[in-house]
Amino acid sequence: MNTDYAAKLEKAKQQQERARERQKAKQSNPEYQAKVKAKAQARANKAVEKQRQKLSDPLYIAEQREKKRKAIERRLEVAKTKKPESKPPAARKSGTKIAYRERSTSTDEKRLWDELGQLPCVACLEHGKERHPVAIHHMRGRTSENCHKLVIPLCDWHHDTPAPKEVIALHEWMIPRHAKGSLGGKPAFEAANAKETDLMLTAYTMIGRREEALKLLAL
Repeated sequence: MNTDYAAKLEKAKQQQERARERQKAKQSNPEYQAKVKAKAQARANKAVEKQRQKLSDPLYIAEQREKKRKAIERRLEVAKTKKPESKPPAARKSGTKIAYRERSTSTDEKRLWDELGQLPCVACLEHGKERHPVAIHHMRGRTSENCHKLVIPLCDWHHDTPAPKEVIALHEWMIPRHAKGSLGGKPAFEAANAKETDLMLTAYTMIGRREEALKLLAL
């Protein structure tokens, strides 16, 4: 190998190594980390504000309401023609009962619930309405991994309490996620509103956690 070429190659390697060291030092600097975090938070706040302005725009609300009305009509029509699914044979009961312990909530999960609890019901938002207060609905129970993060904020009428008949007469999409009696349940709830996963993405976006939601839903 040519001596000059070898020297130039070694010099280039040294320059690259120094550049990597400078980058590492920069990234580990608390002041730099604070600036990066502040910029990310500013972007998130901007996105949330943009979303809120969009949701409060009368024209957008009217368009979404009409779009949802047509979608609900189609889904309910399909639901009427669907044959009820046959239930699998019940498992034989054993003498020993299995107890499933609810997962404990972490500090970050509690913070997440506090943030989501400040939002209006995401199912109502799909129809251009805002309703408070909300409860944290667990999409996949309370025992599975990440169960306390796979959640959405729902008002009582969308969560587990059937709305009065006069309310349902005006808003047929007011279907509770947890069925009580003949009204509610996941299929009816999603047919009248939106998929739970879509509602979760909307809620997480509004609190600046969209990327986190995408990762959770991809698991």
